Amino acid sequence: MTPTEVIDRYCAVWNEPDRARAATMLAEVWAPGATYTDPTVHAAGAEALLAHIATVRARRPGAKVLRTSEVDVHHGAARFAWHVLEANGNALPEGIDIAYFSADGRKIERILGFFGPLRREAGAAAPGWLPREQFLEVVARTPLVSMDLVLRDPRGRILLGRRRNEPAKDFWFAPGGRILKDESLEEAFRRLCEAELGQPRAYAEARSLGQFSHRYATNVYGVEGVGTHYVVLAVELDAAADFIPAPQAQHAEYRWFAREEAAGPEVHEYVRPYFR
Repeated sequence: MTPTEVIDRYCAVWNEPDRARAATMLAEVWAPGATYTDPTVHAAGAEALLAHIATVRARRPGAKVLRTSEVDVHHGAARFAWHVLEANGNALPEGIDIAYFSADGRKIERILGFFGPLRREAGAAAPGWLPREQFLEVVARTPLVSMDLVLRDPRGRILLGRRRNEPAKDFWFAPGGRILKDESLEEAFRRLCEAELGQPRAYAEARSLGQFSHRYATNVYGVEGVGTHYVVLAVELDAAADFIPAPQAQHAEYRWFAREEAAGPEVHEYVRPYFR
């Protein structure tokens, strides 16, 4: 098989509902001891990968994994883009996988998977984002509109992340972020779930907790004398108790907090109303 055929066979395993059939298909392209790693899991060996695939399929019945780019190959490695097409026809944001092949190029020895687009360093101007000085002027003169993602597990606990950046640096805070110009609430929600949680979610799953005003004396750039004012749309989501996102640009780590823990000094006062 060519590298593209190997990758397509691998993708087909994700779409095969029959476990025995999926195992047979995977054996054709998966080297002994090969590993699969993405922001949510590290699976060593075929059985571990098949178990992870079964978990993902159970979470999204009828969804398909589809390759959305050419397979770019050099020196025994390949990269390709993919997305998940849900049973209702909704296409989730693209991910990128890096595959490493065996010496003969016929089997995969390792997959590294990444969810969503690359996140840029704070202050860097991405397409559709303002350069640093322009954005600082906006922060100084007008409120920002943002969305907080309040994940609640079956025990009523809320997922918080320890913030890396100002404002609220080093505090435990709800994941979330700014809503961009010309972005719908549905688009903002989907982007933020990908960026903050590494997990696509549908906006229809969210429940409004209301609107909040968050004012800080600091800003993302650490410039003296410029505070930040957020008008926050808080939405609540159900989540499994064992769900812990991988660390990312805004949060160094995540953990679940019970209501009685919300009064702790490291939990920011602005997230305490979410526990009520």
